[in-house]
Amino acid sequence: LIPFFADMQGIIAAFAAAPIVFFFPAYFYAKAAMKAGEWAKMLLLEKFWLGVMIFVLFPFCFVVGLIAAFASITESWSGVGFPFQCVVASQL
Repeated sequence: LIPFFADMQGIIAAFAAAPIVFFFPAYFYAKAAMKAGEWAKMLLLEKFWLGVMIFVLFPFCFVVGLIAAFASITESWSGVGFPFQCVVASQL
């Protein structure tokens, strides 16, 4: 559908990078601490930082990444034209 391969990679990266960097490590760390019974012994600052990573950084980076990826597709699309459209050399 999208002939702009780099822009498609941007969408995939936007979907994958934010969860891998911010959500999964914090979530699994919190779950492991709860399962091991260490959650009550954790410092409040550590719990706060886990919450910030899950509820602030992850959604922010996810949304900003997607907006930037779609903006890049829109910009590329307006500069080149419709996908698979023949471009005559005189139009370049």
